Amino acid sequence: MTALIENGVNMTPQQTGGVEVKRDMDLVRELLLAIEACEDAFGLPTAEMEGRSDVEVSHHIGIMVQAGLVDAKPRRLLGRDYVLYREVQLTWHGYEFLDAARNATIWKLAMEKAKGVGSFTFQLLLQILASEAAKQAGLGGATG
Repeated sequence: MTALIENGVNMTPQQTGGVEVKRDMDLVRELLLAIEACEDAFGLPTAEMEGRSDVEVSHHIGIMVQAGLVDAKPRRLLGRDYVLYREVQLTWHGYEFLDAARNATIWKLAMEKAKGVGSFTFQLLLQILASEAAKQAGLGGATG
C-alpha cells in the first residue's frame, strides 16, 4: 500500500479513508478560484471543497504552498493524522497561474493537450495555457 506523507506524517490509505491522493490540476484550479472569490481579508477561512475529502483538499493546499501558489496556516486537529489549512491566500505566482487558467475553454484545451502527452509537469501545463491564450488572442500560430 502506498502511504501519504503530509507535513512529515506518514498516512496509510486506511488513515485517509482509503483515499490515495494524487495531484489533481482540476482541483488546484477549483481551489485557486475559490480562494480568489473569498471576500475575507485573511483569505479562505478553511480549505474545504464540496464533493472532496478533507485529506484530498489538505494535500492539495500543502503542495500548492510548496509550489508557491498560496500561503496558508497549517492547523493540526486532535484525532486527525493530517494537517488542515486556514487563512489560505493567493501569492503573486498563484494569481499568475490563475489568470492563465481562468478561462474554462482555454483550461479544457490545455488539459486535453497536457494529458495527450501522458504525464506532464506544472511548467508544461503553464506553457500550454500561455500558448492557448495567445491563440485565443490572435497572437499564436496555427491551432492544433
